[in-house]
Amino acid sequence: MSRYFTEKEFKEDYNPKKVDELLQMVYEDEGVLPTTELCIEFFMMSNDLDKLEIMEGILEDMGYDIDSTEEFEDGCELIAITTPMRMDADVVKKWYEELWKIGFKNDCKLDGWHILTD
Repeated sequence: MSRYFTEKEFKEDYNPKKVDELLQMVYEDEGVLPTTELCIEFFMMSNDLDKLEIMEGILEDMGYDIDSTEEFEDGCELIAITTPMRMDADVVKKWYEELWKIGFKNDCKLDGWHILTD
């Protein structure tokens, strides 16, 4: 099976500025402070359910809750929720970078994420 998440995609799509933009919105719209601890829901995609199941085990070892893993005609998706973390830009950027790197290593792409404020 061919690789799903290429090095070219990693270089083109990895953008830590997205963290700053999302945090700024959450600070302004939700009144969240950098010291506030919240969870992040995120989505990982791949072309092979076996790859996502490996990713699922890694994420569980990190203490994350796995919401679901599903297979579709054109790929597979894993939805997970982090443990609470400070909404400080450095903390969230470290998480973002780690997920991109772990995902790339396991041929799974971080396809989206949002901060759970409710």
